[in-house]
Amino acid sequence: MKQFQFEVKNITSLRNQLEKIKKACETIRERFANETFVNKERITLSLGATPLREGEELLDVCRRVDDALYAAKAAGKNRLVWFD
Repeated sequence: MKQFQFEVKNITSLRNQLEKIKKACETIRERFANETFVNKERITLSLGATPLREGEELLDVCRRVDDALYAAKAAGKNRLVWFD
């Protein structure tokens, strides 16, 4: 199992951008689910995501996104869970 994270900086229209980010995450998840890899194995992708709140400590963001990731796995894997 591998985990990674990415961040998006300089968001101007936050609400509009968050919807685009959610859509991009779903697209990535779906592409993984529909791809056949080495030895004809399928890979599922569970994603946890959350926006960075103004003035928030990075450690708090990491905890929230980690909670979202584990919620995605607990809900049956191969899904996106978004915590606001």
